[in-house]
Amino acid sequence: MIDPRLSLAAVLALGAAFASGWHYGAGYAAGQQAQAMVAERARADALAEAGRMTEAARLGALQRADALARKLEDAANADPSATDTCLPAASVLRLNRR
Repeated sequence: MIDPRLSLAAVLALGAAFASGWHYGAGYAAGQQAQAMVAERARADALAEAGRMTEAARLGALQRADALARKLEDAANADPSATDTCLPAASVLRLNRR
């Protein structure tokens, strides 16, 4: 017959091994999660910066297009032959630039 103290020692050893493994696994998982969070935060920051740069480029292009439209409209308003029956070559070229 098996000594009850030996059975108790075996159960306690298995319980201690399980608890130790559980504690180690939880720490390892927490470390992995922290690393994943740092990587994801860096990726999100890079995407946000790319979005800011794209938006700045879009706004710059919009400002340049508006400035060109204003310049062409001012040139059209300053054209003395705008009321003539036929458009002169300068007016046609100005319209083609738009």
